[in-house]
Amino acid sequence: GYKVDVQAYNILDPYGLKKAGPAASVEFHSLGKGPIPPIPELGDTFEHEVLVNWTKPTDLQYYVTHYVVRLEKTAVNITVKKTSVWLECLETWHSYTALVSSCTGSDTCGPPKKLYFQTDVGAPDMPRNLTSTSVTRYGMKLSWNSPEQVRGPLDGYKITFANSSNAFNVITKDTQITVGNLSANCVYSVCVSAFNHGAHQTKEGPAAAIQVRTLYGPKAASPWLSVTTITLMVVVPVVCFVVLSVYVVYKQLLKKREDEELLASSQS
Repeated sequence: GYKVDVQAYNILDPYGLKKAGPAASVEFHSLGKGPIPPIPELGDTFEHEVLVNWTKPTDLQYYVTHYVVRLEKTAVNITVKKTSVWLECLETWHSYTALVSSCTGSDTCGPPKKLYFQTDVGAPDMPRNLTSTSVTRYGMKLSWNSPEQVRGPLDGYKITFANSSNAFNVITKDTQITVGNLSANCVYSVCVSAFNHGAHQTKEGPAAAIQVRTLYGPKAASPWLSVTTITLMVVVPVVCFVVLSVYVVYKQLLKKREDEELLASSQS
């Protein structure tokens, strides 16, 4: 390895002395023997294979005729004349390091350049132990465990609720969910599947399924309706009682006045 320091300076008159400023430094390693290596790049990614591309390097000392590609920690070398190669038979959602070297006709190969990459995600296994932990007339609570093999970051779960007349989906990252606004005394088919967002498409695994029946009974009245109903039940009888009492008192006063007038006329 090498280290290079570069400093700017001024010459101080009249003595001709040099006054240098702070140094800028750079460290590097020489490539060693053999032709210059290409710079590999990841072209495309799938679950079990990836495409690696590079550009033919310009080397005035060597004539590059082919390339050697090797996966780190393996003893398999792939020799190609093109500037790309498919690396196959890889594991899903796994990190790899590829090394690419330039070679001459006499099989003199230079030092390699490394490419770090990760294969694409796969579809997760089926969620485990799907169960309904609570059921009401108009809702239910579900829980489950994550799949045994997730084959990726496990981006979420899709829950499908379906009865004889309609269906809807819910997306969540949790392993439990509570839903409402369901129909009373109705059988729902519930399916839960896990998924990963892949490089080209979303990959959804098999679904766990159960059937859940909501409880029988009408839907609960809204809080506003309940308060209004109670208020009317209390206020209306009171108002009727007050009106009736006023009417009775009025009739009594009217009769008393008529009696007094009749008595006065008879005395005169």
